[in-house]
Amino acid sequence: MKQPNREHLWAGAALVDITPSVGTHLSGSGCGEHHPAISILDLCLPKQSFLSQKTNTHA
Repeated sequence: MKQPNREHLWAGAALVDITPSVGTHLSGSGCGEHHPAISILDLCLPKQSFLSQKTNTHA
């Protein structure tokens, strides 16, 4: 009979708000027109998760 696997399984997850603040210059039209952001419509919330067991890691 095979012995049970007693290695630990590590898991993690993260969610971070990286939304630039109002007034940040984000881009222009390419013709020299640069305007700062005047409002925030949607937050920029990247997500990441991972699983790791000894030498196997999956993100």
